[in-house]
Amino acid sequence: MDEYLDLDRRFSLRTTYTADQLLASDVLGKRLTWNNVLAGNFSVIVGRANFGKTMEIKAKSKALRAQGKPAVYVALHKVLGEDDIQDALEAGDREVLSAWKQSSGELIAFVDSLDEASLGTEDGIQKALRRLSKALDWPNSDVRWVLTSRPAVLTQDVLELLVAELRTTLYRVARKNSSDDEEFDTAFAEMAAASEDDIEDEQEIPQVEGPDWAIGDVASANAASKTENKAPTPEQLKVYALLPLDKAGAAHYLGSHLGIPQPKETLSAARQYGLGRLAEGPGGLDMLAYIDPVQNPPQYLTQVFAKLVEAVQQQQRTDPRERRVGSPPPESLEEAIERLAGASAICQLPNIELSPKALRYRDGVLSARPIIASLVSEQSLEYLLGSRLFIDSGQHQVKLYPDDLVPFLAAKRLGSLVKGCGLRIMCLTVALSPKLVDLLPELCPSSGGLRQCA
Repeated sequence: MDEYLDLDRRFSLRTTYTADQLLASDVLGKRLTWNNVLAGNFSVIVGRANFGKTMEIKAKSKALRAQGKPAVYVALHKVLGEDDIQDALEAGDREVLSAWKQSSGELIAFVDSLDEASLGTEDGIQKALRRLSKALDWPNSDVRWVLTSRPAVLTQDVLELLVAELRTTLYRVARKNSSDDEEFDTAFAEMAAASEDDIEDEQEIPQVEGPDWAIGDVASANAASKTENKAPTPEQLKVYALLPLDKAGAAHYLGSHLGIPQPKETLSAARQYGLGRLAEGPGGLDMLAYIDPVQNPPQYLTQVFAKLVEAVQQQQRTDPRERRVGSPPPESLEEAIERLAGASAICQLPNIELSPKALRYRDGVLSARPIIASLVSEQSLEYLLGSRLFIDSGQHQVKLYPDDLVPFLAAKRLGSLVKGCGLRIMCLTVALSPKLVDLLPELCPSSGGLRQCA
């Protein structure tokens, strides 16, 4: 992307790091801007697969460079694959890095992403970070770190690894009583107000008599109110959730980036067909544009799901990650997805283990490897579970997305086993999820028969 497409992405500061908190996308509270993220020295942006993290940080690094600020984009998996970090960078980033090394200024390093460096284990993350730190002469140099990760990978162990490698501490908020809550809200409001300043001002630590709550640990506000001349709190690692696109941002992406002539109508049609969540991020909007429900409205419900799977398959063929895992046959990937959906629906286990090392069965979690190991390699399995048909659902866990796709794919799998026709697949789909028959009754031919199937 040569030009920064401003989608007005917003962020939410996480103060607890449970799987539920990292996965939540409808958090109430402050919707923070890029200025807040770039105010600290250590930030992690967390968002599910294909949610727009890479697009945002690549574009943001270019936008900052256009303003004369040294910023580089680093693909962490390439750092592992190259002997010289210069070979892991694109031409523009190499030039910026070389010029920065000749100066004594600050560098903003956008590091993408922890999950691609090592899916489910910390070894790759640690090796890549140490190699990158050595190349940047960290911690002797002035580097502002902005990393990305899927929530499923950002476990407590990985967070501990990050704070150890970056030589910092993890941001936490301690609440003891209602008065503490009031002071926390006040301190947070001050932090949000500070974000209105230009980014140049935010990148410098103000010299004040007391701690700077916009930069330090806001939880220490209570202690600071009772203790004078306290030293400023050191920078901490903060985790920001990338929030879903709002309607304006989604329409802007459809119209300006994908060339959809009726973006607002397309978003409305997506909600009508039960695909509203596709509008939450660029990856889903890419699929929605391929389906194009306004120009090519589906004739029946299962056609919606068939187009959705077809959209993902088309995108996978142009995904560079697919080439890195040996370009597995599309037929194998399709059958693997259907097998997982069938097992998930029949066993009533939506969550699928993300780690390729998981051979044992855990209560409440589906192990993918024993189910599809005969179809795809271990690397292909990792790639498949990171594709646009899966979203993060827990630590080291994903699930098929959207939810209503599961009964359709499961029905295709079961239908193939009994050599069923199209109508049988539709009946199986509704049997696995009866609510679907009421989703769009006008799209279901012979809806009375389908209700009998249910």
